Amino acid sequence: MNFDFLKFKKFVILIIFVAISLFLKSLTLLFGSNNVFLDLKLPFEEGEKWIVTQGYHGSYSHNKGGNIYALDFSLPGEQDYGKPILAAADGVAYVKEQKDKKGLYVGYGKYIDVDHEEYVTRYAHLLNFAVENGQKVRQGEMIGYADNTGTSIGTHLHFALYRKEVKEDKEGKKITKYHPFKPEPMSGYSSFVAGKSYLSDNRLFKKEVENNKKLVKEESRIIKKDPSSESLKKESKLKEKDKEKKKKESREIETKKIERKDELKKKEKNDPKSLVLEPVLPTPKDSKEKKDSKEEKSKENLEKQSKEKKKEEEKAEEKGKDPSLSPPLSSKVPIYPFPLPGASDFHHSSSEPTLTSTATPTTLPSTSSDPLTPTASLSPLTPAPSPSLTLF
Repeated sequence: MNFDFLKFKKFVILIIFVAISLFLKSLTLLFGSNNVFLDLKLPFEEGEKWIVTQGYHGSYSHNKGGNIYALDFSLPGEQDYGKPILAAADGVAYVKEQKDKKGLYVGYGKYIDVDHEEYVTRYAHLLNFAVENGQKVRQGEMIGYADNTGTSIGTHLHFALYRKEVKEDKEGKKITKYHPFKPEPMSGYSSFVAGKSYLSDNRLFKKEVENNKKLVKEESRIIKKDPSSESLKKESKLKEKDKEKKKKESREIETKKIERKDELKKKEKNDPKSLVLEPVLPTPKDSKEKKDSKEEKSKENLEKQSKEKKKEEEKAEEKGKDPSLSPPLSSKVPIYPFPLPGASDFHHSSSEPTLTSTATPTTLPSTSSDPLTPTASLSPLTPAPSPSLTLF
């Protein structure tokens, strides 16, 4: 009986020990440092060693509020300036900035919060962002570049983990609270101490290479469903139709021109006298050119006429005649074979008088007193076709 009682005692002690250990683990899950549900990795490229310059409850800036479990990582000198920062786990990235009234960076400066449903990781004092607001990221994907924007002394990365807690107000509105949480374990490390260096095993995620097929499929689906693509296709079709219409119109105009030219040639061959030139409809392109050519021709004709008039006036002045009374020089009549009386009184320089036809039968007064002065009726020897002639 004594032997069985000892075994029972040992069994009860073991059960109590296991219960206490489970109770302590549950407390650590609620208020402690261990994160079982999130697989965290250091936010640097694989093979890089970064030093923890300020750890938990750091005296400089990790001794109050939500920064009690934050970690500051850096490299000696300023080797970490512009270094790529990777996502510690899968989630959704939200780009944020903290500025004062003057527009200067304060606090965290440029920082990114990655939402992991129950938890949030923060990457602060960044130089610039490599993702857009609300973009989904994968573990190891580059999200930004290290710097010292905001309230910071030197280049480093401020990394922190928060656990989300959602509560409701009296009015029924949901309020989310963020509780600081130790980022452990992370890349196999269960604790982080200031002054020590830690090797990263976070592989760089290449989105273009690994998800090429998925992206192609998604893009093809989006293009099929996207209404803007259909509208673009419709616009391109309308443009093509307009081009075809314009080409047809230009061809029709060219064929009409050729047909008219052929008709005019046929008319010239058959009856050149009865040829009546029909106006050719100008194309919208050639209308301006034709107008300009017509104006130039009219100007040239006016200049020619003015030059001819000036020449006639000069000739008349040389001969001593009034240009307004000078007869036209177009029609000439053959010379008489016998000398006419009173020929010396004419103003012509030559001794041979010329005859010109006029529309009205008029006679000029003779300066001589000879009764045989010429009148409107001419002798039968004159071969002029006009019925009335006047002598000058």
